[in-house]
Amino acid sequence: MFTEDLLNGNELYNIAKDNRYYMIFVTLMAFNKRENIQRISNYKEFIESDCKIFLTVYDCSGVIFLSKDVQLISMMYSYAQSKGYKDVNYISEKELIEGICRLS
Repeated sequence: MFTEDLLNGNELYNIAKDNRYYMIFVTLMAFNKRENIQRISNYKEFIESDCKIFLTVYDCSGVIFLSKDVQLISMMYSYAQSKGYKDVNYISEKELIEGICRLS
């Protein structure tokens, strides 16, 4: 079970790969440095932060994936489509700025 623990990428991978989880709600954020970690609740905070990846899953079926790396976003989009996920869409910056798509 995950809590609000701080894990590095290898630790998260090792915990997740050896266990089966049924995600109902989860938010994961990736930062380069531990000292730069902060809570993020909207797009402006994401853009202004050192957060590199923001992933939230809600109600088992809704997923929002944000990254400052355009190539990574494209790869995740292609991966989701290749796995047969339905309603895979890009979120526009306008939707995020205007709060149409909420992060929390």
